[in-house]
Amino acid sequence: MVLKLKKISNRTLNYIAFAMIIAFFFISLASAQTYKINQAMNLTHSITVNASSTGITANITVQDPDDIYIVSFKQMALKSGSNEFTFTVPSGNITKTGIYPYTVCAYSVQENKCFSFEANVTPSGNDGSQVTWFWLILVLSYGVMIFGVWKQDLTISLLSNFSLYFVGIWMLFNGIDVFRNYLTHSFALITLGISFYLSYQIAEGYML
Repeated sequence: MVLKLKKISNRTLNYIAFAMIIAFFFISLASAQTYKINQAMNLTHSITVNASSTGITANITVQDPDDIYIVSFKQMALKSGSNEFTFTVPSGNITKTGIYPYTVCAYSVQENKCFSFEANVTPSGNDGSQVTWFWLILVLSYGVMIFGVWKQDLTISLLSNFSLYFVGIWMLFNGIDVFRNYLTHSFALITLGISFYLSYQIAEGYML
């Protein structure tokens, strides 16, 4: 079956394009504030007393997902010209996926306080909340492809083809959310295979 050029209303096409752009936007936003396994973890926090960091000393303690201490009460460095204290956990200590709880204690003449935080480490460096938007763009991409083939519309098929290439390449390098194994690798190759085949059909339909 060769795709042949048929017209579809500009309004419908604009709706489809807008939905896909929004989905791509949220899938990129969802990966914030996570860390990748076997890579250094840079932890930064703003600490002030009376709107100033002068005279403050900050120390940090970090545990791995098995509650083993990998950093024990180490002093954080104050960034020049800012109120941000930072500490980099070496990549050799980031060897497990999961939640790394850590505590930052700040000391000054006026007061002493400790704050608890968590850092998430995944195989791909993507946040687990990303899965919702990933499945949305995955279903949307395949749905638009099926709709384009069903309508024999070259423009919609071309739009879905671009999105399938994106999804396939994304899965190939990052897996699906925090999962990256032979199953996701195979599904990525299948998606790319469908994209190549659809590209061939689009090219054939364009030349006819």
